[in-house]
Amino acid sequence: MFISIYVDGFDTSSSAIASALYELAKNKECQNKLRDEINSEVSREEELTYDKIMNFPYLDQVWNGMWKKI
Repeated sequence: MFISIYVDGFDTSSSAIASALYELAKNKECQNKLRDEINSEVSREEELTYDKIMNFPYLDQVWNGMWKKI
């Protein structure tokens, strides 16, 4: 039973992430805007942390918009 719960949860999460990435791949403007937001806040030398990710408003909009599509 534990394996079923684990696999079911993993499958749901991976499907949601795959759907979000697919939608980003289809919408170049959205993809570029999100990339610019991330690059403006984090340099290549900096570590991307959970706290920094939580402060990306456009990423939050993209993620919430993705849930409306599924």
